[in-house]
Amino acid sequence: MELFIFWIIFGCMTGFFASMRGRNWFGWGIFGFCLPIVAIPMVFILSKKYENLDDMIKCKSCAEWIKAEANKCKFCRSDV
Repeated sequence: MELFIFWIIFGCMTGFFASMRGRNWFGWGIFGFCLPIVAIPMVFILSKKYENLDDMIKCKSCAEWIKAEANKCKFCRSDV
């Protein structure tokens, strides 16, 4: 029982730290629950998904984050 609680805590911790870096909380939480020894160090090695949101805008067609200087969206190829 204690081991199960330990796994849940590490899953939540992994999800929390991943969300602080712009990653999916639920996916990383499941990964941290299954393999906490591997997942926690990986979260700290990851770089942030979006370094500076001041330089990013959302595409009007697909709602993905793109650089403000972009002329075309790299995801849907629409003009910005």
